[in-house]
Amino acid sequence: MAFDFDLILFLALGIPGLLLELFKQFSKISSSKTDPHSKSKDHGTFHFIWLIVICSMGASIHFVRLGYGLKIFSGTFSRCIVAFPISFALIMTGHLIRRQAIQQLGEWFTMTVRVNDKQPLIQSGWYAKMRHPSYTGVLMVLIGLGLLINNWLGLFGIVIPPTLIFLYRIYIEEKELRAHFGTAYAEYTQKVPAKLFPHLF
Repeated sequence: MAFDFDLILFLALGIPGLLLELFKQFSKISSSKTDPHSKSKDHGTFHFIWLIVICSMGASIHFVRLGYGLKIFSGTFSRCIVAFPISFALIMTGHLIRRQAIQQLGEWFTMTVRVNDKQPLIQSGWYAKMRHPSYTGVLMVLIGLGLLINNWLGLFGIVIPPTLIFLYRIYIEEKELRAHFGTAYAEYTQKVPAKLFPHLF
C-alpha cells in the first residue's frame, strides 16, 4: 500500500520536529544551573515520554496504513481549506509556545525533575497563563500532527497516550515544586489554576 499525501505530510513535519526537540533539549544541558549529578525525581518519565510519543506515532501510522479508522476530512477541498491550515497553525504555534516557555525558564530548564535552592518560581510570560506551557506546546503539535494524518484512530493514538504520561509527569513535578516552594507554589496554583490550557484545564 502506497503512502497517501496525509502520511507524507505527517512524516515530513513529524520526524524533523522530533529531531529538533531532541536537539533543543540536549543543548540545554550545558546551560542549566541545576546540578546534572543531583538525583532526578522524575521516576523515569523523561525516557518514558519519548518512548510513548515515538511508539504512539509509529503505531498510529501502522494502523492507518492497514486501513483502520475513519477519515476526519474526506474531501480534498475540506482537507486543503480546513485541515491543513489548522494543522500547520497548531504545529507552528505549539513549537513557538514550547520554545518561549523554555526560554522563560532560562538556565533553570531541565529535562528531568530537579530543583535548585537558588531557583526562583517563574510566574511571568506563559507561566502567568498556565503552569506547564512547555507541555501545552507539545500537545498542540501532536494534535496538529494527528489532524494531518487525517484519521480519527490516528489522532486519538497520537494524542491520548502522550497526554496521559504528561499528566503523570505534571503530578510528579508539582509534588516536587510544592515541597520546594511551599506556600508560594500553593498561592501560584490559585493564581494560575490552568495546568495546560487556560479556562479549560
